[in-house]
Amino acid sequence: ANKSAALWAGFVGWIGTWALGMVGVVFFMKKRMDENPGKWTWKSMFYELTLKDVMDLKHDLSEIVGYIPALWAVLVKHFIPPVILILFSLGADAETDTGKKVFGHYENYVFAPYQILGIMIVVFAGFLFVSSLVYPDMYAWFEKPINKNTIKSNSIHAEQESTPKDTENKDEETEKKIEDVEAAQDPKAEQPEQPPEQARVEDASEPLTPVTVE
Repeated sequence: ANKSAALWAGFVGWIGTWALGMVGVVFFMKKRMDENPGKWTWKSMFYELTLKDVMDLKHDLSEIVGYIPALWAVLVKHFIPPVILILFSLGADAETDTGKKVFGHYENYVFAPYQILGIMIVVFAGFLFVSSLVYPDMYAWFEKPINKNTIKSNSIHAEQESTPKDTENKDEETEKKIEDVEAAQDPKAEQPEQPPEQARVEDASEPLTPVTVE
C-alpha cells in the first residue's frame, strides 16, 4: 500500500512540477512578447519551445536516412524522456535479493570501481541539466554554424507546407539571408557607394588650390 501511494504521489508531484514550470514559462513568454510587439505570437512561441529543435533535427536526419514521420519527433521530445525517467526511478528504487537498493548495489558488483562509475554517470547527467539552466551560454559552442546550405534546406522543408504565395515570399527572404551571411563572412566585402549628393558635399569641403595668373 505504501509503495502504491508513493507511486501515485510521484506522478502527482511530477505533473504539479510541470504545471508550475509552465506557469513560469508562459509568464516569460508574455514578457518577451510585450518587449517585441508584432514579432511573436503564442503559436510561434509555443512551437519554438516545444517542437522547433527536434523538428530541425528530423529535417537534418531526413536528408541522410530518408523520410522520418513527424510523430518520431514528438515521441523523442515529449514521450520517451519521461518514460525513461520513470523506468530509471522505479529501477533505482527496486531491491536486490539481499534487500539492498539496486542503485549503488547493481547486480552485486563491487563498489569500486563499477558502482562508482554508474553513480558518476547519473551525477554527470544531472550536472548537464542543472548547468544548462544556470548558465546556458556554456553550451553555445554546440550550435551549428549558419551557412547557405542550412538556410536553403530549411526553406525547402518550409515550402512543402506553404501556399504558392507564401513560397514566393520565402524565396525572397531566403535570398536575403544568404546575401547577409555571405557579406558577414567576407572580410573584403565592398563598401556601398556614396550617393552623388554626399560625394558633392565632400568635394566641396576640400580646400581650393589657388591659381596664379601670369
